[in-house]
Amino acid sequence: MECNYKIMLVDDEPEVLNSILETINWEGNGFAAPVGCYNGKEAIECIERGFIPDVLITDINMPLVGGLELTQYVRKHHEDVLVVILSGYDEFSYAQEAIKLQVYDYILKPVTPAQLQQLLLVLKTSLDNAETNDMDSAVKLGAVDFLNRLLEGTVDPEDLEEEMRRYQISFKGCYHIVGVIDPDKQSSRSRTEKSHELTRENLRNSLYNISAELLEHNTQILTVRDKRGRTYLIASDAIASGAAVIMKSAAAQILRVFSERSGCTASAGIGRVAMAPQGLYKSADEALEALDDRFYYGGCNILNAGEYPVVTAEKFDFTGFEKQFETAVQQLDDKSALSALTAMFERMKVVKLPILQCAKSCQRLIFPFISFAAGIIGEKENVLLEEAWDKYDLYDVASLNEMRCLTQEFCEHVFEVINMVCIDSSATQIRKAENFIRQNFSNPKLSLKMVTNHIAVSTSYFSAQFKTRTGVTFVEYLTNVRMDKAKQLLSLTDWPTYEVAEAVGFANPHYFSVAFKRLTCLTPREYRDQNQRIRDEQNVP
Repeated sequence: MECNYKIMLVDDEPEVLNSILETINWEGNGFAAPVGCYNGKEAIECIERGFIPDVLITDINMPLVGGLELTQYVRKHHEDVLVVILSGYDEFSYAQEAIKLQVYDYILKPVTPAQLQQLLLVLKTSLDNAETNDMDSAVKLGAVDFLNRLLEGTVDPEDLEEEMRRYQISFKGCYHIVGVIDPDKQSSRSRTEKSHELTRENLRNSLYNISAELLEHNTQILTVRDKRGRTYLIASDAIASGAAVIMKSAAAQILRVFSERSGCTASAGIGRVAMAPQGLYKSADEALEALDDRFYYGGCNILNAGEYPVVTAEKFDFTGFEKQFETAVQQLDDKSALSALTAMFERMKVVKLPILQCAKSCQRLIFPFISFAAGIIGEKENVLLEEAWDKYDLYDVASLNEMRCLTQEFCEHVFEVINMVCIDSSATQIRKAENFIRQNFSNPKLSLKMVTNHIAVSTSYFSAQFKTRTGVTFVEYLTNVRMDKAKQLLSLTDWPTYEVAEAVGFANPHYFSVAFKRLTCLTPREYRDQNQRIRDEQNVP
């Protein structure tokens, strides 16, 4: 046997130490001649001078530095050293402490030569296995790096065969194809209770582990992860169609098992067949492009490169859909409006419009729609409508179809509100009253009676309905409208306070100033000066 491994013996009894040193044929058991030390302090000094043993056999009870303290030092600085404790004390507390320090073995003295011979045999086997595992790990790490470089197209063709031999990689066929599998994005609305706490990193780890497990014995497929954690498959076969079939079958199985175990979905993109390992990077690029198409065609899908026609996004003409939608909205034709919306999304899908442009196109339709609705419904309904739209995050969607569903859902909601207001006579009357107040607030004689006469309802009924739908009384509503206009005039004109008061319907300038301060905590002059300072700081003319 070769003398590969270094060993250190530590015992404060010279006769015991010498007996162990002289009894065993160390070289014959695969160890170099041991280094002997008489206590833990001497052993630590020897280690610090550069002698790092593979095995440490130490007595437990020694002066200066005992065996357990020596073991603590070794565990802290050289955790791979195998430690064997020799003890003349059959006490559980010693053994318990040794277990905590993860010693290899705990042997009671006296030790016979046969016991030592058996111990060395076991130690040698463990060291050999550890060395083999280290070599295997290095080969595996090298193989992962090589495959990633192969998929990136950065392997030198002249080094290809040598690196394949070095990392024990072989392709079972002359036709190769790449697939990339990745968890689908979980939008806030599509997350299930089971998947809510799972991060994208967790899902990618799970997906890779499932892939490696299912394909462990499949010699025609190699599995590897890239730096972002995505799972890549490389399938090989003697015929091109065979490689494609193998890839699609494996991907389908992985997606199914992943969905069953995680409660989430994943998609696979598959590139075209390559006729040599050097062409795998092209297949990998195509697989990624195909995977990106899941935004347009939905998740939980297997997408093949070249399966769908490509049209450049520059050919997307939004204005036509915008006009169709606007015309339908003005005519309150919900069916035609939703039809225009559907047609727009179909076009987005065909041209593969980027997600940001898709979301912005939707907003260009919705914002004018809300403004149009505001002219029909009351202010209370309009505020609720705007609050509802704020909850529709079109940038947090997993697919174009989900974006379409959200946009259509909101449009349907707006039409429902409009129809409800138009049908609801009470809402219609309040809307007419609001419009009448906004048109006549500058009239100092505007009164509740004038408003109720205009819409032909009783004062008591109107007062109750108005407060219910607007949240304020008629007087409060009129005052708010007048004060909003007064703020505009004070900010944008140099009119005297009495002219501002007259313009917003106050016959008495003093009463106007009192009412203005009660509402804003500032006099009209203070408000104007404050607003001017802000404008000056912002360099607003």
